[in-house]
Amino acid sequence: MPLEQLTHIFLVMNLGQSDFKNLLNKSDATVISEEHIKTLLFNMLSAVNFMHSANIVHRDLKPANFLVD
Repeated sequence: MPLEQLTHIFLVMNLGQSDFKNLLNKSDATVISEEHIKTLLFNMLSAVNFMHSANIVHRDLKPANFLVD
């Protein structure tokens, strides 16, 4: 199939060790400072901004879809 006829691109990546939702749910066992939260949120918003600037739309933005290592 010629490249011009392709309409979708799917990215498949390795599964991360944890995600933002699991990190928040385990906050009793894990100490998360305000600075950590600010850094994670800044990185998430920067990633979404980058995707939007490249005309990429993510249809399922939620804490479980942001991987944390």
